[in-house]
Amino acid sequence: MTVAEWRGVVAALVFTALSVTACGEKNPLIGEWRAEGVDAGSMVGAALNVAGAGSPVIVFTEDTMIAGDQAKPVAYEIAGSRVVVTAKGEASGQVYTIVDGRHFDVQLPLGMKVRYTKTMGK
Repeated sequence: MTVAEWRGVVAALVFTALSVTACGEKNPLIGEWRAEGVDAGSMVGAALNVAGAGSPVIVFTEDTMIAGDQAKPVAYEIAGSRVVVTAKGEASGQVYTIVDGRHFDVQLPLGMKVRYTKTMGK
């Protein structure tokens, strides 16, 4: 291979590496979600309040979680089908398990699991 051919190969590899790095991993939680079959006055609705969700509707943005009238700055850690959402200043976060592109499950206190369905967003 000539020097010019090697430069072309190196340039292609660098471009590919930068493209993959720039893309990052897409956050599957971004958007608006509604808890399935949850009445705000029910026991599950009360558990959502205890868990800090505060509402059967949750909106995730690039850096914020909005539940009811509360917006919290958050950080996301994505690992396969699990997304850990940690509020800024907190030591640990809440695990959200992605079921598919339109659903996730979250484990609440007392062993309750709630499934959410995407209503809006990416």
